[in-house]
Amino acid sequence: MAISVFQPLAELPVIGEISYYTIAEIEALIVVGMAVTIPFLIIAGREKLCLVPAVTVWVTLFWPALENQFKPEETNLLNQALGQSQRIMQEFAVDLFGNLTEFSWGGLLMLTALVVLTLASLTRLFR
Repeated sequence: MAISVFQPLAELPVIGEISYYTIAEIEALIVVGMAVTIPFLIIAGREKLCLVPAVTVWVTLFWPALENQFKPEETNLLNQALGQSQRIMQEFAVDLFGNLTEFSWGGLLMLTALVVLTLASLTRLFR
């Protein structure tokens, strides 16, 4: 999963191929950090805690949508413009993850890895 954030998510006509790292750099680094944490949890014998990084990755991927859902409206025109410009690429990432038909192979790899990680973590948790 750590490698998949740097792989192409989609191809745009003007921009070309884009990765999750290109769209949301900080969020991509959180995903990499959580993916790297999992082997250490397994080595330390803390397999049941592997669900925490998996949930963290899901929340990270959908954070812009969650934030927009519960965020109050901006009152100042300048704040509205600045807030909108900062959210455009992050919202694109959420839209991309919400519409599987637009995924490139890197996006499918990332989503598959995340689903497998989540299912494996749930299996370990209830075992």
